[in-house]
Amino acid sequence: MISFKRFLMEKVMQQFNVLKHTDLTKDRSRGELFVMKIKTGEDFALANGKQTKIDKSEYDDVAAGMNTKGFSKKLKVQSGGYVNYPKDFLKTGEFGGKGKGSGVAAENAALKLATTALNKVLTKEAQPTIMLKVGKRTVECAGIISTPNPGGRDPKSDFAIVNLKGDMVAHISHKAGRTAKDFQQYGGVTDLKGSKEIESFMKDVIAKHPGGLGSGDTYYRKIKSNDLIQKSVYGIKAGSKSVDVNNVDEFHQGTMQFKKKGGAYIITSTHKGIVGQTPKGPYEAILVARYNKRKGTYGSLILQNSRIGIFPMAKITRNTKEI
Repeated sequence: MISFKRFLMEKVMQQFNVLKHTDLTKDRSRGELFVMKIKTGEDFALANGKQTKIDKSEYDDVAAGMNTKGFSKKLKVQSGGYVNYPKDFLKTGEFGGKGKGSGVAAENAALKLATTALNKVLTKEAQPTIMLKVGKRTVECAGIISTPNPGGRDPKSDFAIVNLKGDMVAHISHKAGRTAKDFQQYGGVTDLKGSKEIESFMKDVIAKHPGGLGSGDTYYRKIKSNDLIQKSVYGIKAGSKSVDVNNVDEFHQGTMQFKKKGGAYIITSTHKGIVGQTPKGPYEAILVARYNKRKGTYGSLILQNSRIGIFPMAKITRNTKEI
């Protein structure tokens, strides 16, 4: 009889593919997490159903390898012996895998990197807190946490900045990847109640497809209302003076770092947006209706076989039709 731990690992193997070096190099945060796990002595999931810790002597070579195309290496493990990178490793959620729970794993990975970066700054300053300019606030920052969700509905905030008392003083929305193509959407439309633009878009698509969308059907429309864009990108309470999980101060993509600027620190990342700013270029927010095996709804309006949401312009393909 196999152990429960081995049973769980076999389930993991069924969910995820074998890791490729490009899985880590195309998203810098994944490569950073991989080498950090070597440094901190954490387990890696292997394709044979086992877990292993990489010997810390391999840290420098692997860190350099993340900047090398086609890098592969036989890595020494702490328990003795070797494993082959990357073919012996699994592409779990923290490295971009899409198995069950992968979204949470990716979020946890981003939080781990941000926490490590913040702790380095706190150590350098030899202080328990720093002053952090985030969005339009300058706050006392003692830590960064995963935003609590006691109400059961996902808040717009993914991470919260907390002060020395543990109070949430600012909020951040975070997406993995390095380009606008790498994430699914800014959000759905259900909570954006009373929007004439969304109603008009829905009615026009329904008029064209009264029986619902067919496979491959996708429509989009640029959004004119900046208020609607702000609520989609930064939360339904965007711009209010209150500290609220649905009023995020900044939007970040990729690895977050803490950089000193003047008398306070700021957060940097691959892509950053501050509440009040309107996303431009490939990040421009647009309304999208695309085929999906469920019904898309907005108020009393129903479009069969569809998913309705607000996406970045970069998600548009050549087969997507403007309406």
